[in-house]
Amino acid sequence: MRLATDGVDPHMSRRKKPAHISPIVDKIQKLESKEHEDTITEKEAYKLDDLRTQRRQQQLEALPKLTCCDAGRTCEAFMYHIDVYESGPSNQITEGRWRIATYESLGRERRMADDQWHKKVPPEPKFCPYCAAPIPKLEKAKDPPKDISVVTDGGYYCDTCQERLNACMCLPPEAVFKPVSG
Repeated sequence: MRLATDGVDPHMSRRKKPAHISPIVDKIQKLESKEHEDTITEKEAYKLDDLRTQRRQQQLEALPKLTCCDAGRTCEAFMYHIDVYESGPSNQITEGRWRIATYESLGRERRMADDQWHKKVPPEPKFCPYCAAPIPKLEKAKDPPKDISVVTDGGYYCDTCQERLNACMCLPPEAVFKPVSG
């Protein structure tokens, strides 16, 4: 059986070496490689699930959150959002916007019902729905994490880890910003 890579010069690949991979993602990728080769043990499979859960938690914790009250910090009514398809390098990310958090299924339904959905920008929230405090201003972190997802090809691959976006385990571009305490 011939593989698609037989006879192809590895130096001709379009994929570059990843710019930065966090240690937990490196462990996940090594275990996933074993999983794909069907050589993973049961103990390693449990470890892989735990690592994936930990990384997802790290991604969620990296997102800016409301800082005004306990409910605002824990019940994510609003999310800070950067258009991932135009994120660019973390030193070039200049702004995003607060938006109302919605479930993906609701977003899909909205897109199916309205062919002009992409032209409509919902109003930006101004106050916390729990305590009525103003939404915090955000500023770029002085030392942002190195494993921020960067997309420069229109939304296909992450430039940081070189994975397709649906498999990217980098931190979201929003992690570049931190709330300004005021």
